[in-house]
Amino acid sequence: MAVVIFNVVCSLLCEFPPTGGAVTSWNIHSLKLLRYVTTMDYFVLSCECLFILFILYYIVEELLEVGATVYFVSFVKVKLGYIIVRCKG
Repeated sequence: MAVVIFNVVCSLLCEFPPTGGAVTSWNIHSLKLLRYVTTMDYFVLSCECLFILFILYYIVEELLEVGATVYFVSFVKVKLGYIIVRCKG
């Protein structure tokens, strides 16, 4: 049985061995709700935003190129399309 309470994940387990009785165990994991707290965290946020902007720019650039020519003629263009799809997922 797992219980989620705001920012704490509690796992409660009870096993019944063949010899009788009950063996219990518990585990508590705390989670960090505020991901960006320190200045280094904000630096990571800015790098993530730059990465997303780069990917969006690259997708638009490649879509404009697809409209101008037949796209999947060369192996290099197939690889570029694969990279775009993999970055989004």
